[in-house]
Amino acid sequence: MTVRARFSHVPVAVILALLALAGGLLLSLYVALAADLRTQMRAELQADIRAVRAADRLQPAVAAIAVLDDQAPSGNGYGPRYILLDPETGAALAGTLPSWPRISLDAAGCGEAGTLIACTTRLDDHFPLLIARPTLPITSARSRILLGLGALVVLVPLIVAGAALVRMSAMRRRIEGIEAALDSFTGGELKARPPALGNDLVGRLADKIGLAMEKLAALIARQYVTAEQIAHELKRPVAMAAQMLQGTPSAERIDACREQMLEMNSLVNAILWVSTKSTDVVRVPIALDGLLASAVSVFAGFAAERGVRIDLELAEVSIDSEPDLLRTAFVNMLDNAIKFTASPGTVTVRCALQRGSATITIEDEGPGLSAFPPEPGYLIRGPAAAHVPGSGLGLAQAQRIMALLGGTLMLSDRKGRSGSMVALQLPLSHAASDGAEMAL
Repeated sequence: MTVRARFSHVPVAVILALLALAGGLLLSLYVALAADLRTQMRAELQADIRAVRAADRLQPAVAAIAVLDDQAPSGNGYGPRYILLDPETGAALAGTLPSWPRISLDAAGCGEAGTLIACTTRLDDHFPLLIARPTLPITSARSRILLGLGALVVLVPLIVAGAALVRMSAMRRRIEGIEAALDSFTGGELKARPPALGNDLVGRLADKIGLAMEKLAALIARQYVTAEQIAHELKRPVAMAAQMLQGTPSAERIDACREQMLEMNSLVNAILWVSTKSTDVVRVPIALDGLLASAVSVFAGFAAERGVRIDLELAEVSIDSEPDLLRTAFVNMLDNAIKFTASPGTVTVRCALQRGSATITIEDEGPGLSAFPPEPGYLIRGPAAAHVPGSGLGLAQAQRIMALLGGTLMLSDRKGRSGSMVALQLPLSHAASDGAEMAL
């Protein structure tokens, strides 16, 4: 509505402004031209009077009348008109005017009446004589100016309307470019983008639409990859179960098939958890160091079997959080660290206060992140992880949990050493917010 109003009101305002400006200029021109013409006509009348008086001195009245008759116009010409009166009776003695016009004279004996500018004098010192010239030049100038103003009244709106039409046509082409890009995008051409349209309102809108399309295309690509990864992960236990069921059934094969089905069920549940977990989290006070020590104790046997030692450096930290979700996120990351650490190796778990938050770090001695380039999708598994058991959902699940708990999960390579480090940062509880910070 606002854009449409701007495009509809701006041309009207432009038209009115241009008309007002043109009208003012034409009016000023007319006033100046009329004043100049009046001055010129009075000068001509004064010249006529001087010529008449000069002739009157040589031969009273007769010569003066002859001078005026010689200059008299033919038809409706511009030359002087006159009338000579009998001073006693007031009757017209001679002239080209039908009667003495009603005119208010100034100190110089001149004035304007209707379409005439006139000056008066006396011949032979007592015969009243009025000489007049028509205001035709002023009238013609006014007519031409009015005609010009009328032309402006017609032409300016046409010009502005034409310019507005051109602009709206260009605007329509730009919007059609955006529409075409959106049509291509919704038709499956995910690389389609609106053309660059400048820095005006439509251009900025096109840029924002293009940015939204970029993000949406990346999300769609991620969903494609995720679907492929999920299909691959589900296919493996199904294929193995089918292979177990071939041939003569046995208790061993049935047990192995059951294990594959349980693995597939666990994978499906994990996928559903990542996709549908609600944001309703009930936070309670937690002794973070105790929760971590308890979780690590569960993995002690698994780590020992793989020849991995778990070192703990846990400060006393209390937070408000959801213990089951936090334990799941930590266990997922600890499990990955143990799996990717070759025997003999060490996984180090630390917990401390750092920059106003509780920070949990898990360092392993595996190949590091550079060996496992993450693929877009929920299943974070690079080619180098093919020999490691798991689906890759652990990291996605941990990321989702940290978002629900108001924290962050960061991955990095260890500085100067092989291996990777996972940092889980969580907000502190009120009881621990005033404690001293400890650097890792």
